[in-house]
Amino acid sequence: MAAASLTTSQYNLLPGRLRISIKSLLQSPSFAHYIATRLVKEKYIYSVTANPLTGRALIYFNPAHTCLTEIQSLISAIEQRYSIQKSTMHKSIKMSCNHPPELIKSPGTYALATGLILAGLITKCFFAGKSTLSSSPQIFSFAALATLIAGYPILRNRFETVAKKHNMNYELLLFLPTLLLLTIRESITGLSVLWLVQLTYWLGTAAQENSHKSISNLLMRKQLQAQNSPYEEKENLSPKDTEVKNNISAHKNEEKKPSSSLLTEKTIWYSLAISGINFVLTRNFMRSLAILLAGCPAAISLSKDAAMHSAVRQAAEKGVFIKQIDVLERLGDVDTVLFEHECYTGIDQLHSLGIKDIRVIKGDRTANRHAMLPDDIVKMINDLQALGKKIVMIGDGINDSPAFAASDVAIAMGRKGTAQAIETADIVIANDDPRKVAEIIYLSRYMNKVIRQNVSFATVFNIAGVALAAASLITPITAGLLLNISTLAIIMNSKCSLSGKKPF
Repeated sequence: MAAASLTTSQYNLLPGRLRISIKSLLQSPSFAHYIATRLVKEKYIYSVTANPLTGRALIYFNPAHTCLTEIQSLISAIEQRYSIQKSTMHKSIKMSCNHPPELIKSPGTYALATGLILAGLITKCFFAGKSTLSSSPQIFSFAALATLIAGYPILRNRFETVAKKHNMNYELLLFLPTLLLLTIRESITGLSVLWLVQLTYWLGTAAQENSHKSISNLLMRKQLQAQNSPYEEKENLSPKDTEVKNNISAHKNEEKKPSSSLLTEKTIWYSLAISGINFVLTRNFMRSLAILLAGCPAAISLSKDAAMHSAVRQAAEKGVFIKQIDVLERLGDVDTVLFEHECYTGIDQLHSLGIKDIRVIKGDRTANRHAMLPDDIVKMINDLQALGKKIVMIGDGINDSPAFAASDVAIAMGRKGTAQAIETADIVIANDDPRKVAEIIYLSRYMNKVIRQNVSFATVFNIAGVALAAASLITPITAGLLLNISTLAIIMNSKCSLSGKKPF
């Protein structure tokens, strides 16, 4: 930022006093702290006040030894250093948040576009009837083309999954009968099924992205403060801490496959088998297609994801941010709580949840006190887990990383917690309220209850649909509509149940 590049409206200079506009300062509290602490270290600058609301800084300096041009050069250098540090931190934070791979890029755009096309087609059919082109065997209808485009990202991703993991999935089975629906000119039914899948994925992605963004902002502030505050102790990580941080996700994700996934796989193969046997015996293509559609486990597979995504949104509203949605499922099984420091708040709530084993691993006055080194804490956690205990660890320090990695679920306090603790934790409580621990455990248990409810409902719906289709009591179109109804019911039940309302 050279002096010549500034207009008089961008700065106001008096002897020993400069008020200057800084582009990087606007709406950036972290940069305000950064530039103020950097500039005030200069020998001939007395004080600095940086205001992120106005994007201007007030600087008092010694005019006999420095000038506007030198101050501008300092500001430019600080802006450049900040930009480099911020870029490096973003990469580190993104890795710590462990973002899941995207099924669809720009899921909101896909869901919105598909929904608008679907609404337009339904409106057109209602008022004007079917197009003459829709019955032509030589040309695809617009709805068919929209269905193919909308389903392409899912189809491509899931074929790659099958090729790499040799694992069938409900999205692939869902798309195959959707293609068959196109052959009988019922593309609107297929498009509506795909739209529900896209909508659920988008809502879940948005909820998790909001949590990741909140954690990232919290980490950014803490790391910048740790690097630039002369009064704050910096976090020096040992190689062991780094190894624990890098392996924490792999350590905790070595779990058996969820029951809903196993049920989804079984339903896929049962549907294919029943449909195939029916076709061999009856040579009735439409009946076999109806069985395939009625048995599609879309609702079963969405039972878990829909409930988890709703729970993540509920947790975020309470100031609790979750990095991985599967953490909530594990949290519902915990029966032992370890606090790093003494805590008198929220203990009664934990007892009311049936959690009796509550320990303080560092404290001053408690009968159940354990003054331990990090390795001792890890050994204690491993011993408890060998007895079948499920551990949740609550801490805020750098030395908690090994314990965080060993525990089933790790919770960090966002306000007092160090950046290292926040990075390695599974869950971050923004306002450091210990009562939130009991609240999030209760939410997790209720979420697991909703998942079981969803799976039971979806399974009964699938069995009934297959039976009706096998008896030729429903057509493929009706089976597709039932598929939409069951999927929508699961989504609404998850949303309403976890918001304190029960639709059924």
